[in-house]
Amino acid sequence: MPNYLELVHNPDKFFRDAKEEQIGFMAPFAILLIVAILSSFSAALFADLYAKAGVELAVSKGVPPERAEAIYAITYYSTIISPFAFVFIMWVIFSVILYGISAIFGGKGDFSTTLKFVAFCFIPSIVLFPMSLKIAMDTAAVISVQGFEGLMDKSIKMAGAGLNTISLGWQVVLWTFAIKHARELDFRKALSTAAIPAVAYLILTWYSLMLF
Repeated sequence: MPNYLELVHNPDKFFRDAKEEQIGFMAPFAILLIVAILSSFSAALFADLYAKAGVELAVSKGVPPERAEAIYAITYYSTIISPFAFVFIMWVIFSVILYGISAIFGGKGDFSTTLKFVAFCFIPSIVLFPMSLKIAMDTAAVISVQGFEGLMDKSIKMAGAGLNTISLGWQVVLWTFAIKHARELDFRKALSTAAIPAVAYLILTWYSLMLF
């Protein structure tokens, strides 16, 4: 059985061992499930405030009270559920992207192995969760005072973008070794495979911050 602590201090050995032992989907799925639950928990901290702000905005624009109640329910539950689903969606998307890019570099491993290994690359979200939780609490505090406009608060947006950048940097390291062993590439090609979507995601994150 691979040593899961090596994901933090020796990912190259971890993914090599995982490949040799033909690890199944149970452990990768468990990691994704933990990340999804933590993401929903963070969102739940401000879901009520976010939903109430949505109702206030709707009423101010002339929406009838009975429809406003439906808006509250939809906003509340979607705020909690969306982050949960988003984790699994991003897992598949990044797996497909990394698999596709690695194919250009001559990758040979099967897609199921890529799926398993990319799931392990969500570990940074678990380790960095305390920081994510602090941002969620700050977001809740701002929304309670400013309503929807609080989501545009520069300090909140900067904190979120900064944390995403740190997490992404760590993920690039994990992606590199994950793809190296899942797709049987040398380190240089694996790093290039990981860097391409990471740079694109990073540019999108900071560009959207500057734009709005």
